Amino acid sequence: MFNAFEGSPRIVRLFGRGTVLERGTPPFDDFVQKHNVQTIPASRSIIIVRAHQAASSCGYSVPYYQFIKFRATLNDFFSKKADRFEQGKTDESLERYWAWKNSSSIDGLPGMEIGCKTAREEHIAPITKMVGQKAPQGYYNARRFSIWHLVLVAILASTCTACSLLLLSGLAHRIVGTA
Repeated sequence: MFNAFEGSPRIVRLFGRGTVLERGTPPFDDFVQKHNVQTIPASRSIIIVRAHQAASSCGYSVPYYQFIKFRATLNDFFSKKADRFEQGKTDESLERYWAWKNSSSIDGLPGMEIGCKTAREEHIAPITKMVGQKAPQGYYNARRFSIWHLVLVAILASTCTACSLLLLSGLAHRIVGTA
């Protein structure tokens, strides 16, 4: 989604399918080299979206914002981390950081492959991203099925089959009776 923060009000949404090119993989490296992409130490991935639809809306409620400058915080943080790693502090590797911070998403889905792999190999527990009484415990898929769903499907299927057999047998009697 893109918002116009100056000029005419406008919101544009792109719909499509994304492909993740994760840092440290041949597809990522090939894309960076082929398209001369400048990366920073914090670059985790490139997402290529194959858009199949675009939609726009008025954007009348989007406020005006003025861009002042980019923040240096991200670059500074990861540059210092890279310097400490180069000085021999192996705990400061990007892979270990990604294992701790990016091996799972906020809703518990698997995150970066390199983060998941490093977490398994080095026994790094991911950070707890949501806390409190109402925080989900692990991945929760609202569309998952339980045994009760299967029982309900079995009952409905049996009922439909019995009704169909009764209707078909009544129809067969009428056909045979008229012949």
